[in-house]
Amino acid sequence: MQISTQLSAAAAALLLGLAGCGVAYRDAANEFIRTQPPSAWGSQPPAGHQEIERSFIQSRLRDPDSARFQFSEPRRVTVAASMSDPTVVPVWESEVLVNGKNALGGYTGFKPWSFYYSNGALFAVESAESGRQYVKR
Repeated sequence: MQISTQLSAAAAALLLGLAGCGVAYRDAANEFIRTQPPSAWGSQPPAGHQEIERSFIQSRLRDPDSARFQFSEPRRVTVAASMSDPTVVPVWESEVLVNGKNALGGYTGFKPWSFYYSNGALFAVESAESGRQYVKR
């Protein structure tokens, strides 16, 4: 019984620590956005970024030729430097809504994908299905 209590306490401490990291990142990100000039985000995504994004997404779809895409204008946001480093990184987000077909041939509805660019170079890609994946430089 004592071991179970100790494990529960350790798990609770770990969860509180992780939650604290999220709060600390959110506070730092809000402060960064509030205090930094637009130039802190560097250059926007490169010309032709929509075709790069389309190709990336199509390579992961069952029926890439039938996919429907809706692109948004890039916007300034912040993300963590990596999954283990909560340092605030200013990036440009290019969001793409994708409606692809499932195994039965029906459309699944529009799903969001986000492409994050730092100083004109792809920094990370995120989707609901695969989470955020950082690009190695």
